[in-house]
Amino acid sequence: MPRRKTTNRRILPGRSSSERFTANSPLPPKAWTFLIYLCGDNHLAKYLDSDFEEICRAGSLPDIHVVVQHDRPDGARRYLLRQGQPAEPENLGRVNTGDPREAVAFLRWGIEQAPSERVVVIFNGPGINPNYLAQTLSRKGGTEIEYDLAARVEQRLFSICHDRTSGDALETHELRAILESLTEKLGRPIDLVCLDMGAAAFVEIAYQMEGLAQVLVASQRFVPDNGWPYDKILTRSQERVAKNSTGAQELARLIVETVADHYKGDYPEDDVRLAAFNLAALEDASRALDTLALALMQSLGDWHVLDAVCKAAEPLQWIKAELPEDQTAE
Repeated sequence: MPRRKTTNRRILPGRSSSERFTANSPLPPKAWTFLIYLCGDNHLAKYLDSDFEEICRAGSLPDIHVVVQHDRPDGARRYLLRQGQPAEPENLGRVNTGDPREAVAFLRWGIEQAPSERVVVIFNGPGINPNYLAQTLSRKGGTEIEYDLAARVEQRLFSICHDRTSGDALETHELRAILESLTEKLGRPIDLVCLDMGAAAFVEIAYQMEGLAQVLVASQRFVPDNGWPYDKILTRSQERVAKNSTGAQELARLIVETVADHYKGDYPEDDVRLAAFNLAALEDASRALDTLALALMQSLGDWHVLDAVCKAAEPLQWIKAELPEDQTAE
């Protein structure tokens, strides 16, 4: 599989709208910090509200810090959860979650305020969906010539965490810049990056994390809108960490198993797929796929391979997915 070339662009200079808030005294270090970025200024607002309630039910735990930024249509709030205490919000006002500087400001603030030996970063919001993107771009740009709209969708296809108020979203190269900034702050790679969204487990996204994170957890297909069971993820993670020293791969496996069990119980008819990827093996896997692709083309010919790929792509769920409802929860 040919590697998708991208430009390693650093975050543009300037302050995010949320950087004007002063920091509190840092909490004592723990084993893990969960940094959860809830991007809910879109059609998923009510579902991310439920996710936030689940996070608060678990709260900060003996060995785990939990830090959250929750963006909604009415503005964003930041939370540094403390064990045994109710969540106290820090109101940020309007925040564009499609601006990488906002994510950088939150993540760097989070590890300053809640230091730990290991870090999990979770992005929760709309994933890659060409139909949703076409709907968003056509709404933003008014009347569009069909082929021009298709070109714009292709250009911005690999974008996530769409912000309806600003009409913005995080592009894949911006995701890399965000993680680069966090690793600079940490002085080491991020242990685990999770994408709680549909259609995000693509090699183009994995390559953006190469050298910056150890493990990626994501789904290549759509997932139910209500997201992952955060209360179960946090409490089970605490149980595992309390028993022994848990690494990134072990915690990733636990998250995959917990989410899979949840969807099997609540959505037995949905074919939900979730996987953990060892990013250190990405280059080896790419070389193996390159070798396989070359062997197929030499044995079958380019047109036979292309025809097989086209036939395989026709029934893909994410291409035929219905548009989300054009509404935002209050």
